[in-house]
Amino acid sequence: MAFNLLGFALARHLAKTEGVDENRANLLGIAGSVLAQPVMGAVIVQQVARRETAAATPAPTPAPPATPPPDAPADPPAQVPRLVGQLEAEAVKTLERVGLTSKTEKVTSLEPADHVIEQRPLAGETVAAHSTVSLKVSTGPKPAACSPGSTPPAGAAPAGSKGRS
Repeated sequence: MAFNLLGFALARHLAKTEGVDENRANLLGIAGSVLAQPVMGAVIVQQVARRETAAATPAPTPAPPATPPPDAPADPPAQVPRLVGQLEAEAVKTLERVGLTSKTEKVTSLEPADHVIEQRPLAGETVAAHSTVSLKVSTGPKPAACSPGSTPPAGAAPAGSKGRS
């Protein structure tokens, strides 16, 4: 009789703490009380109940990884667009659209100011995504210095004058 009480006490415990249905817990309690050793019966019944509860409960869906796994395909390579002749701002936007970044160096040139005069890598080359394209951007020509005996630019004050008299 002691085995039956232990089995049913265990059944109630399983129903409350393990989430086992009461009818199922009673059946497990009966099975546990039939075993010759009450402690061993309790352990076996508890393990069976946990397995059944785990089988009845759907496994949680894993959250998608925050970063792509190492075997995930990388971003596709990008083809460098033609940037020479564009304004610097246009060139930077063009690079961003194709997934590239820019590094700008200002240089003196006869070309109009703020225009791209050179690029590396060259237009048409294929590079890895997120690569940096180096741009040389014109600051415009240096102002011409007047040498002795030369004609000053139009609108300039004559040499030796201090402005209006």
